[in-house]
Amino acid sequence: MPVPDSPPQNPPVEPDVAQLVFDGGDWITLGIGLLAAALATLTWIASRRSATAAAESAAEAAKANEEARTANKIAAEQLALGKERAAQEQAEAAERAADQARLIQMDVANFGGIQVRILNHSTLAITHVRLTSVVGTAHPDWTWRLNRAVMGNRLVRPSVAPGKNAKFFLDFADPAGGEHHSAGEEYEITYRFTDAQGVRWQRTGSGSPQQVDRDDTDLDE
Repeated sequence: MPVPDSPPQNPPVEPDVAQLVFDGGDWITLGIGLLAAALATLTWIASRRSATAAAESAAEAAKANEEARTANKIAAEQLALGKERAAQEQAEAAERAADQARLIQMDVANFGGIQVRILNHSTLAITHVRLTSVVGTAHPDWTWRLNRAVMGNRLVRPSVAPGKNAKFFLDFADPAGGEHHSAGEEYEITYRFTDAQGVRWQRTGSGSPQQVDRDDTDLDE
């Protein structure tokens, strides 16, 4: 039998190289895209690192500020404590300095004339004892003066020994010139003296002794 003819076959189709291989433009586009992605990634990483560094720097700055505030607070407290301690020591020194001065007192007697006594109750002598002001509360405008009729009645007493006293006998003159041996029953008297340490003191009545500068008039007779 005759062999039938085979049906005609189409030749094999060659693959389109243009479909399988990028052309040059596509590679460039791809490269640019990858580069952009890499740059974006690097930028993000850099920004994250920058943010982290900024946060760390801010935290360090805040910590430094807090430490500085703490140090300043401690320094201020120490300064205040030092001032308080210095003031306390100064007050204590002033108290000690006035120990003898507080033991120098006065009293007033009226025996037909006014007698003022400055009494040394301390264990050390005092010097340059004098009256500086005598005011009768009943006649504050009367002027006091020493009664010169009394022998040894001087304005300044060079020294008063421990347990001893200095007596001052006084008269008064009213504004019209009248003379009086007394200006009433009550008086405000101020006097001065120098303690054993050479400190000059002033005291009014039984008030607290006050340190004063030495005055040349304190030595006048």
